[in-house]
Amino acid sequence: MGKLKRKQENNKISKQEIKIKCLFMNDHDTILFSFKYLTNQDKYNLKGFKGSRNFRDDIDVLNAFHDCLSRMSTDGWESLRNKNKFQGGRELLEYSQINFNALDPQNELDLAKDTKVWVIRFGGNKYRLIGYRSKKCQAIFHILGIDHDHSAYDHG
Repeated sequence: MGKLKRKQENNKISKQEIKIKCLFMNDHDTILFSFKYLTNQDKYNLKGFKGSRNFRDDIDVLNAFHDCLSRMSTDGWESLRNKNKFQGGRELLEYSQINFNALDPQNELDLAKDTKVWVIRFGGNKYRLIGYRSKKCQAIFHILGIDHDHSAYDHG
């Protein structure tokens, strides 16, 4: 009785294949979120949601944050560009204007002082989501920090 030979599976994905898949995703106006480079400064990361003395306020902020991410992923990049900053669109700031640093010890993002970061208002314009659109995969929005109290940059 003969043995069945199993086909060798190759589960490796090359960098080129990932690049091609990311280019494909650009055509679909999809926003994917990455928290990999979220600052480790508690005031500007998710721990900052726990800053109030009122548990209900913390829940309200988290709900607004969830709504912001949900809206962004539904609307897509084009909508963010076309809306003004008060309607859920984006505003651009230079990275040097931000009062915190992304958690990027290997400098993978290669953020220069003049690199443009995106600021998205949420929670009735009370809070700001600060991030960077990846150059390697245009579908990815790297969340760098969250401004809970208008201290992440000069609001003029």
